[in-house]
Amino acid sequence: MFNGLNFYFPLIFVAFDPRNAANYDDLFSLLMTQLAFKQVGMNLVEYFLPIMQLEKPINELRTKFASSLNNYLPETEQIKLELPEA
Repeated sequence: MFNGLNFYFPLIFVAFDPRNAANYDDLFSLLMTQLAFKQVGMNLVEYFLPIMQLEKPINELRTKFASSLNNYLPETEQIKLELPEA
């Protein structure tokens, strides 16, 4: 939230300041679209990066402790062990 205010407020102030002889509407729209794409892109990265990084360790833990977990899970949700072929 603060980061968005930190970027967008000065932009709005410069673009629509009544003391300017010419409002910088084109400049505002260009910078606003760049900042919006940057903000949305970083939010998506912050959301999906932990999911991608933690999926493999969680699956490894599930297989390692499958027998213990199956004691507490209902039969419909039990983890099936896939043994590697020798």
